[in-house]
Amino acid sequence: CDELVPAEAPRHIAVLRNGQLWSFDIFDKSGRELEPESIASTLNKIITDTPEDPAFSPCVFTSENRDTWAAVRSSMLQDPVSAEAYKALDSALFVLSLDSEVPRVFNDVASSLLHNRGVNRWFDKSLNVIVFPDGNAGVNMEHSWGDGHTGVIFSSHAVERAQSLPVLNGSAAAPVAPTLRSLPWGSNDTLSGLRPKLQDAVKHINELVDNLEMQVFKFCSFGQSEIKKLKVGPDAFLQLAYQVTFRRLHHFTPCAYESCNTMNFLHGRTETIRSVTSASTRFVDSFETPAGRRGGNNSEAAKLLRQAADFHSSWAKECKNGLGVDRHMWAMKLLVEEGHVPGVSAVPELFKDPNYAAARKNTLSTSQVNAKGVMSGFGFGPVDPQGYGIGYMISNKTVTFCLSSWRDSDRDAKVFGRELFKVLEEMRELLRD
Repeated sequence: CDELVPAEAPRHIAVLRNGQLWSFDIFDKSGRELEPESIASTLNKIITDTPEDPAFSPCVFTSENRDTWAAVRSSMLQDPVSAEAYKALDSALFVLSLDSEVPRVFNDVASSLLHNRGVNRWFDKSLNVIVFPDGNAGVNMEHSWGDGHTGVIFSSHAVERAQSLPVLNGSAAAPVAPTLRSLPWGSNDTLSGLRPKLQDAVKHINELVDNLEMQVFKFCSFGQSEIKKLKVGPDAFLQLAYQVTFRRLHHFTPCAYESCNTMNFLHGRTETIRSVTSASTRFVDSFETPAGRRGGNNSEAAKLLRQAADFHSSWAKECKNGLGVDRHMWAMKLLVEEGHVPGVSAVPELFKDPNYAAARKNTLSTSQVNAKGVMSGFGFGPVDPQGYGIGYMISNKTVTFCLSSWRDSDRDAKVFGRELFKVLEEMRELLRD
């Protein structure tokens, strides 16, 4: 099974270019950093010396079924050449992916950062820092070890540090890192024997990606500043807008998930805010009538919106302070299932209840990050076959959404985004004096 294996005091990074692996130290034994000019020279050498069309790259295997990939990896580790490559990769500080193509539009940027069809990405690594030829960059983050707020903190520190450094003179010569290594993936015999499995892996990720709809929308009519003037919490306002949009398109109330960080606690990860409540449903019921939408600030719908928003904000604070229930209940279920509760072998009836299963069906899977100006968007795939993934960032004057859905469902991220914009305008009008 998968496990998290921390490396002991790593000093090197792994670099992927056209699916080929390189490695070099960015710290010396005393912890001193390699000079930026030398890092630039080293990266330029990697770009220059890497073939444009490599004969073999196992990167796509990391997108495969975990059992399939584990078997491939185990077989490769029998080859000393492959074992050396994996040792360097597994113990690296992070993976730096130097891409060779510039995405044309923002949707392409999001797709490239999320999956890139498995090309030049190592999804087993905690962090892939991805840099495009035009200088734009992003992060692909493996989720088991950390959460979105951790990735944002990393990105913020990286950008702030980069902005504090002088711009490099491209004409200045600097030595290449003496520890630079090009690491072949394995012997010819090993790699040739894996080609059929590699073709299967490419087929599988292409099928998955071709079924994924991903759309980035930037809402520019207003942001958190104006929402606050309406005397409701910005996050609550948006969560209610998602519920209205879903009801309008699909004619029922979904189960919704919103991630909430618990960074106040040592080793805190996340808790679930269940944003669909009795209060939010009463508002949606009222708003989704002609009279409700035209009611104005003193209407019943406006009153219900404020009540629902206040309840959501209060519940979110409780979750952030460790008073949520989702993670606690889920942990208890897993402890029983995995045999960690002495004297209890059968899963309690509570966890077999259909209502419990329904409550964990995250048709709307949502998450917000506050990127403090260092990120232009973030997103993820839908977690339910009939659901949406909604990553969103609220700034003072705008809101950026990265929406996803599965094409073989009756959900459509593009249609959802367009309707969401209408709903946001309608809700603002409802609360205006």
